[in-house]
Amino acid sequence: MVTGLTPGRYATRTGEYEVLADGTIWLIGGQALPAGAERMQVDGLPPDAAMTNGAMGGPSSGGSTPPGKRSTE
Repeated sequence: MVTGLTPGRYATRTGEYEVLADGTIWLIGGQALPAGAERMQVDGLPPDAAMTNGAMGGPSSGGSTPPGKRSTE
């Protein structure tokens, strides 16, 4: 199955999804994942899914303070 989506992690308010290079889409976390399930293959991403910053190689949090340092403000 080819989705045309960029492989990586996507998130919504209720779930976290992973798109693999082969085009498969997995629900891997969040409230949308049924209790007791580790992950679940789904047919597509919800319309409000957005690629997470960490999946795009960016920092895992915002701000200008380097990791492990306290802000001086």
